[in-house]
Amino acid sequence: MTRKKILFFHAQPWVMGKIHSELAKALYPYVQADFADWLKPYEQDQFNFFIEKYDYIVTTLYGAYLTNHHWSVDPKQLIAICHGNRCAVGGVEEGVDDEFVNSLAGVGVVSQSVKEFCENDCGFTRAFPILPIGVFADNYQKRDPNRPVTTIGNFADLSRPQKGLDGEVYDVKRGHLIKELVAKTGMKFSHRTGAPNIASESIYNDTDIYAFAAVDEGNPMGLIEAAACGIPTIGPNTGVMPEAIAAGAAFELPMDEEGFIEEGTRLVEKLKTDKKFYREASMNALNWATRDRDWAGLAWKYIQFFENPRAV
Repeated sequence: MTRKKILFFHAQPWVMGKIHSELAKALYPYVQADFADWLKPYEQDQFNFFIEKYDYIVTTLYGAYLTNHHWSVDPKQLIAICHGNRCAVGGVEEGVDDEFVNSLAGVGVVSQSVKEFCENDCGFTRAFPILPIGVFADNYQKRDPNRPVTTIGNFADLSRPQKGLDGEVYDVKRGHLIKELVAKTGMKFSHRTGAPNIASESIYNDTDIYAFAAVDEGNPMGLIEAAACGIPTIGPNTGVMPEAIAAGAAFELPMDEEGFIEEGTRLVEKLKTDKKFYREASMNALNWATRDRDWAGLAWKYIQFFENPRAV
């Protein structure tokens, strides 16, 4: 196995920066991984240097299209990984088509739901392998299992209008449902966004239940980070929720708004009042994050993928 050199080309603030900085650590010493922030301007000579130095430039579908058309990077040197449906939609909006996708060195997605969206809804004929996102679980502060359940947390944008493939704009995050659930159950609400990478392991300190209401989540990252703290999640069955639900680390809420509030209220009350039920869910969350979502166990899949992206 040869030691590959890759360049992650992403917007580096919080989530994307954290994911790829941790992945780079997990890949070492088998893969050399560096970073370029696409929020910064680059000249052609800088990208010429990237082209010469790295085996692959790893980005999104939009990023692959951008680097190919703006800086003349050969598609055979580009790997596009979709972290959510929006990654695919953004690429399609810019002009990514099936021919371009098939010309890339490699493609991937972070969950089964994003895989189905790319292969079915977007109509791409290429198979998108799943490359799971993880955490270094030991870095996260563990919730005291004897602490009263008082607070619902969510650390994503509560309102993020996004355009779908049909051109319509949707309220994907549906933060109003989280606020309504908090009010109906009498819980406190912890909500902080824009935390720096170094602080993300500690922002869950006052959270007892992680909740999200998004109709479209590739992961979501908050679910995995909360699990690493021993905090169960409630939310719609999208992204990696099926895995977390099967592991007993999370609980499904209906996608429709009325059902979301009704079932959410029931689950919050049970988690709040049934200590045995909560402790089991908390332990399941910790076990799932440590066993199935720690970078130490996930890194090898990426190492094999970068060795030969087309073979996966």
